[in-house]
Amino acid sequence: MPVSVARQGFTPAQVGELAPQFYDVAEAVSGGDASLFGLLNYPELTTTAVIARTGPVMELEVAQNPAIGNVRFQTGLGDKSLDEYLADP
Repeated sequence: MPVSVARQGFTPAQVGELAPQFYDVAEAVSGGDASLFGLLNYPELTTTAVIARTGPVMELEVAQNPAIGNVRFQTGLGDKSLDEYLADP
């Protein structure tokens, strides 16, 4: 399911199907519909808490490595680079 569709919400039937699947680690990290549902609805599926910070914010250095997009791997769509995979709808 495309993210643009998932952001419009899920039907009760979809929630009933996808919520239990999200608790399976393989499904949760698969990038499929259960992952999408779980990550868009994470606070409803797990125990979360807002923790107030104290002190100043520490800025992290940025060291982007554009070569990471050239990493290749096998997907259900065939051999893809990370850039190709992320651009695929």
